[in-house]
Amino acid sequence: MKNLSCKLHRPCVWSVGYYVVGIIGGAIWTEGLHRSFFMVIILTILSWSLIYILTKSGRVGWLICCMLLGIIRFLSHPVVTEQSYLKDYVTLTGTIVSLKKGAYEEQMVLDSVSVERQSESITLHSKVKVCYDQPQAIACGNQVTLVGKVKPPSKVYNPSDMNYESYLKSQGIICEVELINIKKVVPRTTFIHALRQSLKIQIYTVFEGKDKGMIQALVLGDKEELDKEVKSLYSVLGIGHLIALSGLHLGIISMCCWFVLGRMGLNYSRRSQVTILCIWCYWLLAGGSVSMMRACVMMSLVLGIRSFWEEEDLMTNCALAAGVVLIANPFELYQVGFQLSFMAIIGVIGVGLTYRYMKRVLKWPKHVLRICRVLAPTVMLTLVLSPILAYHFYEVPLLGIVLNLIVIPLFSMLLPIIFLIILSSYVVPGISHFFAQSVLGIFNGVEEVGRQLAQLPFATYICGRPTVASLIFYYGGIAIFMLWMYQQERETLKKEQILVQPWFVKVYGSYGIFLGSICIGCALLFFNPMPKGLEVMHLYVGQGDCCVIRTREGKTILMDAGTERAGETILRYLKYKGVRRVDLVVISHPHEDHVGGLFKLMDEGMGIDQVVWADMQEEDVYRTRLIESCQQLRIPLISLYKEDCIQIGDLQLDVLWPKENQSFSNPNEGSLVSLLTYKEVTELFTGDIGIETEARLVQDLEDIDILKVGHHGSKDSSSYKFLDKINAEYGMISSGVNNRYGHPHPLALERLNEYEMSIHSTSEQGAIQILMDGFTYRVENQLQEER
Repeated sequence: MKNLSCKLHRPCVWSVGYYVVGIIGGAIWTEGLHRSFFMVIILTILSWSLIYILTKSGRVGWLICCMLLGIIRFLSHPVVTEQSYLKDYVTLTGTIVSLKKGAYEEQMVLDSVSVERQSESITLHSKVKVCYDQPQAIACGNQVTLVGKVKPPSKVYNPSDMNYESYLKSQGIICEVELINIKKVVPRTTFIHALRQSLKIQIYTVFEGKDKGMIQALVLGDKEELDKEVKSLYSVLGIGHLIALSGLHLGIISMCCWFVLGRMGLNYSRRSQVTILCIWCYWLLAGGSVSMMRACVMMSLVLGIRSFWEEEDLMTNCALAAGVVLIANPFELYQVGFQLSFMAIIGVIGVGLTYRYMKRVLKWPKHVLRICRVLAPTVMLTLVLSPILAYHFYEVPLLGIVLNLIVIPLFSMLLPIIFLIILSSYVVPGISHFFAQSVLGIFNGVEEVGRQLAQLPFATYICGRPTVASLIFYYGGIAIFMLWMYQQERETLKKEQILVQPWFVKVYGSYGIFLGSICIGCALLFFNPMPKGLEVMHLYVGQGDCCVIRTREGKTILMDAGTERAGETILRYLKYKGVRRVDLVVISHPHEDHVGGLFKLMDEGMGIDQVVWADMQEEDVYRTRLIESCQQLRIPLISLYKEDCIQIGDLQLDVLWPKENQSFSNPNEGSLVSLLTYKEVTELFTGDIGIETEARLVQDLEDIDILKVGHHGSKDSSSYKFLDKINAEYGMISSGVNNRYGHPHPLALERLNEYEMSIHSTSEQGAIQILMDGFTYRVENQLQEER
């Protein structure tokens, strides 16, 4: 290792980098994607490494070993190797480490889990999440024995959906179990859980009003009682990190501990050691979250190295911290929290480099440097972190750039005050109550100002998900700029005879700005390209209908909007594609499974130019709600009937049904039926019509290419006469997994198969994408499963 460190600059950084490459290789192996291609790369690198080792040095051999360790660690992690122990119905015994109340169910996480299998008991190294819909008499720290059914791994049904399975693995959770019954509860409570509960009660007593949830989130990381509107507001403003326990909180706590211990007369080394102990105790008290663990590891390394050597290298510390976290759980690499945490440290390095460049190379005056010292951190961190935010959340909070300059110092001041108020409340509750109300007043003021700022037109910029190629170009350009500034700084110091310039800074020379600009330009070029033709996406929205159509000119059409519960899914997909405004919404009929998600889009401020439907004047709660919502937001609500037509570029939407002033015994038969024509390719959207309406449509139809099967594939749709007339090649069925209606019905599937139609169902294959160039089309599924 000594020989390695002499030949390789920052060996820890290189070693962790190759370890990360190994983790990526392990992930590719488990997914089964391009496995042979990856193995060719591995063999090529190994061969080249062997030649290099035999002819020059051994440093590459060590790095290849680090890469292989990454692969082995990923494939041997308990959440991978213990999957076979949990199948079907299981009996588990474990300790409850967390309880959470969700929107539709409650959840508990078990640690130290043992699984009863026949006559043996197997102890797991992973955690298990248990879901239940009825309240249970349990508490954190209790040991429970329960019977449950193992849920199948969750699937990513839409390209914009979160990979929930990967998230669970990053938390060390092997699977989800649906609770059947609890057999035994042993009421045990640890000191940490008892202290945590005591603090919750104290916070509830001292801080009154809805913002007590904010206090619990800031102090204990418990967001259960945090107002959803406040949480959403902070996220929109780009300051959501303030209510998530992170490095900022630990930094404040560390500084407070450092100051107090200094006043007590402890020396430098002892203060560092005690501070490390304090932050890990606080980590346990705050619930032992994975995100806080990353910050604790980083802070411990910084303080530990300072206590021994009184100096440290930030990049090496970052690499060591990342290595520790990824050795513990390699699945952390793919989580947004991990990426933001360590890219922020890279941003801090960039801030120091930029400031030194301004000071030593540009030689700016001191008053300008003072301003730069304040602005540079926010600007640099925004540049470094924005692509990650865009990749995971599809939008960038622009207001956060300015607000963080104000709210970070404010919250840094308030957090120690909140701790003092809670501690003093045990001694002088009256005085602490007075100060608590003052703190709540500040939070109320921040929220009120935030609501006003959130109304600004560009508070949040929806940019869509950048491609991997654009991220590579972007961060490559940033790296080139940083190396160029470093090279300029070294050249300046060399001229001043302060140091000797190392060999690698000469590579970039005067071409740094040019190369960096080229990379950034390529990143913008490949960021989120528009479709080359017409893109039709049948989203998976459960038991409902929703199709998003995007034209090459950037127009967006929404054909139905799914259920209210699916509104978030639709909104995420629109953001994923960088859609900031919907040009047209077509509602086949105002039933909850076709119009519900539209209300979510309206509530979230998504721009909508106009809504069209066929108003049959049937009294319905969703019909009334749609009319009132459009009136309130001043969105044109236009009724279309048979023979009406909409033209958008090369796309034509012909309304085939219903006729105006026509009544129906079943509202589904009054669904708006439209034929989409894009040059020579056609798709028929049928809403929820049945055989009765299909018979009336036959005389107006000719051969079509694609059929959106009526009424989710019910037995009362897709008649023989109708299918014979349209002669469609593909059939798209929108239905929910294990829905209570049994859609698609076997009789409907039988009729579709008789006409040799290629059937694609969202419940089996996830979102269905159709790419049209006007003459040909291609159908792709989100879940590529063998049928």
